[in-house]
Amino acid sequence: MNTSVFIKAHALASSVHQNQEYGGLPYIFHPTRVANRLGAKLQRYHPYEDVLFIMTLGILHDVVEDALPIQLWAVEAEIVSMDDRLLPLVRALSRRAGVNYRDYIDTIEESGHLLRLVKLCDLYDHLIHSATLPASMKRRYESAYICLSGDTFWNRNDDLFRRKPPL
Repeated sequence: MNTSVFIKAHALASSVHQNQEYGGLPYIFHPTRVANRLGAKLQRYHPYEDVLFIMTLGILHDVVEDALPIQLWAVEAEIVSMDDRLLPLVRALSRRAGVNYRDYIDTIEESGHLLRLVKLCDLYDHLIHSATLPASMKRRYESAYICLSGDTFWNRNDDLFRRKPPL
């Protein structure tokens, strides 16, 4: 993978997230921060091509979920044209309509280190920019972060998906 693929991915994400806002800022700032955090975490320990691939996954992590139904086919085709390994991963990171959030987090948890890492960076970004989040959403993200990071045991019988972080 080379930098031109990352640039194409950023352009695609910018297009999909056009007119969306998060915390009063253009939404594209969120996946850009996720990609940057992934790069910062991985650059010392992994080859450049691997880091760039994971950063590309970070920039694309919301595009399938946020694409309008009419543009979904074109968005997925564009992702495949960049690197055919990306689409299954981006789909796995996307919570589909009608899927319970807890089931979605379970799927991410069971799908391996790469998807967990991207989702953890996504959740971290949401949490550090949580001033505009409703309290219930912040608790949901905190619980998901704890679940995926393995910091504490997650009570799977808790249908409200709530846990207190360790003190």
